[in-house]
Amino acid sequence: MSSSKLSERAWRMLEAGDDIESVHARTQLSIAVLTGMMHDINRQKRAHTDQPPTTKGRR
Repeated sequence: MSSSKLSERAWRMLEAGDDIESVHARTQLSIAVLTGMMHDINRQKRAHTDQPPTTKGRR
């Protein structure tokens, strides 16, 4: 499997809530790479929850 496919697979697994150790065991990606992915995922989640509600429909 290509490294980009492994990265995509690892990203999906981490987003789904799998722990870093189990993702590491299945993908063989380094803990440092997986930790970086987790930071990015958490940053994205915070960005989505910190957005103010949309005012669509109000005029």
